[in-house]
Formats: sequence, C-alpha cells, structure tokens
Amino acid sequence: MWTLLKIGTFYAAPVVAVAAALVLFVVLLRRVRRGAQPRKSAALVYACTILFPLVAVGAIWGVAELSSFAAAGAEQFAWDREASLAVLASLLPIAAYVAAPIALSIIAFWIVLARQSVAGRP
Repeated sequence: MWTLLKIGTFYAAPVVAVAAALVLFVVLLRRVRRGAQPRKSAALVYACTILFPLVAVGAIWGVAELSSFAAAGAEQFAWDREASLAVLASLLPIAAYVAAPIALSIIAFWIVLARQSVAGRP
C-alpha cells in the first residue's frame, strides 16, 4: 500500500501543483475583471503560486519518509539524516520542472493585468 501511495504522490503532486496554479489564474482573473479584487492584490496572491513546487516536493518527500517509517516499523526504525536529505536533494529537479510553467503563468498573469490597466479597465 505504501508503495502505491509513494508512486501516486510522486506523479500526482506536481500535476496538482500546476493545475492548482492554473485554476487560481482563472479565479483571480475573473475576480479582477468583476472588480471584486484589486489588480495589485491579485498579482501578489498569484505570485505566491511559485511556492507550489516546494509544497509538491515536500509532499513527495514526506510520503517517502512516512513509508520508510511504516515499512521498518516503529521499533526498528532509525532515521538516516544523510539518506533523507539525499532523497530531498534528488527531488529538487522536479521542483524546477514544476516551477517553470508556474513562473510562465505568473508572467502571463502580470501581462494580462497590465494590458487591462492600459485598456482602461478597473
């Protein structure tokens, strides 16, 4: 079971991070167009989506640590700090791959907001 959870988290967490950023893009853009949220506030909120890749990597790493604990059992488990940090370091390229489309969507969001203000919309 833990293996399936690790595999599921490994594949789902990055997809969920990008999908959540895109959903937030649409939600914030609609709120700005309706006038429910100021452009500056929406831009700052959406800029925080750059943290989503770190959350995804943290979820993957956390599930890996929990599965190691569950596999060994509470009595026999000994946390290996070096191995744990090596796993975390090996997951950083995933964060970069997830951060690239999110960073592009942040830039696109700012461009859309800037064009809205030039066009005279609130």
